[in-house]
Amino acid sequence: MLRRRLTRNTLSKIAGEIGSRVLGLLFYVFFARWLGANGLGLYSSALAYASLFAALVDLGTNSIITRDLARNRSRLAEIVGHVNSLKSVSVLVTLSAIGVSLFLLPERGGGKTLVMMMGLLIVGNGLLDYFAAVLSGLEFMGLEAVLRITNKALGLLGAAAGFHLFGSLRSTVAGMLVGCALNVIGGYVLLHRIGAPWRPRWNWNWHKGLLSQSLPLMTSWIFWNLYLNQSIVLLTWLKTSMQMVGWFAAGLRLIDVLRGIPSLLTGAFFPVLADFSRTEPNRFQGLSLFLVEWTLIVSLPLATGVSLLAAPIIRLIFGAGYEGSGPVLALAIWSVIGFFVNNVLINLLIILEMPKRTAAGAVFVMLIHLVLNLALVPARGLAGAALALVLSESAYLVFNVILLRRSLRLLSRPMLAFIWRPLAACLPMAAVLSLRSSWNAIAGVLVGAVVYGGTLFLLKGIPARTFPGSTTKG
Repeated sequence: MLRRRLTRNTLSKIAGEIGSRVLGLLFYVFFARWLGANGLGLYSSALAYASLFAALVDLGTNSIITRDLARNRSRLAEIVGHVNSLKSVSVLVTLSAIGVSLFLLPERGGGKTLVMMMGLLIVGNGLLDYFAAVLSGLEFMGLEAVLRITNKALGLLGAAAGFHLFGSLRSTVAGMLVGCALNVIGGYVLLHRIGAPWRPRWNWNWHKGLLSQSLPLMTSWIFWNLYLNQSIVLLTWLKTSMQMVGWFAAGLRLIDVLRGIPSLLTGAFFPVLADFSRTEPNRFQGLSLFLVEWTLIVSLPLATGVSLLAAPIIRLIFGAGYEGSGPVLALAIWSVIGFFVNNVLINLLIILEMPKRTAAGAVFVMLIHLVLNLALVPARGLAGAALALVLSESAYLVFNVILLRRSLRLLSRPMLAFIWRPLAACLPMAAVLSLRSSWNAIAGVLVGAVVYGGTLFLLKGIPARTFPGSTTKG
């Protein structure tokens, strides 16, 4: 039954994403309080640089693995065996590329050793994303949730042990690496327990076929990584103080946590959509539009509420010393609207097997973001970097809507008639939150959620779509 299938997937995704995101945020909070804004800036700068190489681990294969397993689960042994060998090579290539690039990197702050350590962390997380892609394709969402939560928990415990034993940035990161390594081993064992082979397989023709499909997606990942990390890299390159880099990273970290929401929605729907895209196109169309509607329902109040409550949220989470993060968060949070919808549209492009359009979009948004950063950061500093993010996501959203306008009818009259309801529901929420100059963060969030939800209900803005071709509502 469609409702039961989607509910099971969604609840498992929610558990995994919320658990991993909350633990990830806890790590960031403890890290920020332990080492201060300067230490957070050093960590974020090294992580942003190492993340530029993350696509070399991914190779653009994860979405294809999920899609192919969703269509034919009997291919588990074939796919995992061959991808294991491919990932072994990609790990070596990634670490070698980071190592070689360090000869060109000027020594600053935590140094090149810290960057290399972050490279190892990127590799470990890349392997875990691959394991999660396999589990998602098989619709073992519960096991995927356990894997993601365990990764964050072990990383947090390792970081705490490293800090309290030696009290340095490098020892904290070293503890994270130990936790990540343990989880990679556990993930590999888990795949074997569900039927995946231990031994890697090598077949050049098989790998060539996979890489021919994944190359456009890999290109997309490369440019997406450049897009997501170039602000901090550019701030570092412009010799911004590490304290200010830490302020910017703290503001963006909260946005990164919220970015897990569209990932869990699309992740839960992805196997079903991949199945329907070939077998039942009418149901694919209806379910896709339903997903877009819910991303708007969630993202619009998030942007509005967090923007108005940015200062108290920063005080609550990071404490003293992060006053500069409030203005960054208040402006940059508006990017989540574009990011939420773009996440859905990108996954739909992948399902519809339009990798070249996906790659074109990634190149487009990276270039737009780079131009805006170069124009705004030297003149406006952290505010310029935050504004560049918002404008880039907005331009990317327009780009993706144009790409999918014929496939999904995103600009149809019913969709446009729906959008005004969540927009209108944000107005009384904003008015209530603006009545007091200094809300308590928790009280403000609760009040805002009640006002928005109640208004949306009165406006009949909760989607209750009957999927075309289905007898299942909702």
